[in-house]
Amino acid sequence: MEEKKLFSGRTLVGVLFIVIGAFYLLSTFNVISDELRHVFISWPSLLIVIGVVNLINSRNNTFGIILIVIGGIFLLKRVFPGIYFNNEIIVPMVLIGLGSLLIFRRKGNKDRLDEVAIFGGGERYVQSDNFVGGNILAVFGGMEIDLTECKLGPGENVLDIVAIFGGCEIRVPQDWKIVIDVVPIFGGFSQKFRRDPNLVQDPTKVLKIKGVVIFGGGELKMR
Repeated sequence: MEEKKLFSGRTLVGVLFIVIGAFYLLSTFNVISDELRHVFISWPSLLIVIGVVNLINSRNNTFGIILIVIGGIFLLKRVFPGIYFNNEIIVPMVLIGLGSLLIFRRKGNKDRLDEVAIFGGGERYVQSDNFVGGNILAVFGGMEIDLTECKLGPGENVLDIVAIFGGCEIRVPQDWKIVIDVVPIFGGFSQKFRRDPNLVQDPTKVLKIKGVVIFGGGELKMR
């Protein structure tokens, strides 16, 4: 049965821009005070929005939760200036969050990806007769994933992507059926290939690429 989505990627991005524009417009006409704009139109709020978008559009919820927690901590400082948080508290919390993300992520195998690139990058060549998807996380880094020697598993296989100030390049065989549902926010995810019209796709096997790309990019290539 096809999964019913409450929100498409385009809808999420559209709502985000409408809300930001409405806040700025209301602030211009002094309907919203500068104090409220300082709270809601801020980088901590942006972290929370990114986390929420990740929770909605990705099955990899851990990173979204970490962003919401970090954004919420800094937002509390703006709402309640008397709360005392300094770098000696916040930095260790960020490190603990990133460490937990790396430890508790589902482990990959030859049939499932689990790739992380933080302030770095790499290239992964995958061989599998039953590829089922997985997760790619790129933060200030990048990944190149070569799936051209893989065969898809039956049904819908989901590859989750989260790219923030980073990106990924994915290479797949030409006979794969691909569905892309990536939310781009100040970034993009492109398809650069020319499919051979003589190749026949198997409709019972699908690779769905979904997730969020923020201030970054992604590219799908077919060979």
